Amino acid sequence: MSEVHPVSFEIGESVIFQKLNDEIVVLNLENQNYFGLDDVGAQMWESLLEHKSVPSIVQELSCRYAVDEVTLAKDLEALVVKLLDAGLIKPLSA
Repeated sequence: MSEVHPVSFEIGESVIFQKLNDEIVVLNLENQNYFGLDDVGAQMWESLLEHKSVPSIVQELSCRYAVDEVTLAKDLEALVVKLLDAGLIKPLSA
């Protein structure tokens, strides 16, 4: 399992995504891994692609949604681990 680091991320190799209303579908063409993200997950995805760090995303989304930062951080970190493991995102190269 991948570890979550307080770094920024970018889209993985061979990955495409499509926004459908408030949701996003992400597909890795190389390994056929895909995710369907609801509106909150879609916001997390978009923030990750804006090269924001996990702590800054938590702070931003906790203001937008009625959820405490601890819960939001756990949910975001779980999503990041799944996206990393599926090859859908990767740490941003320096």
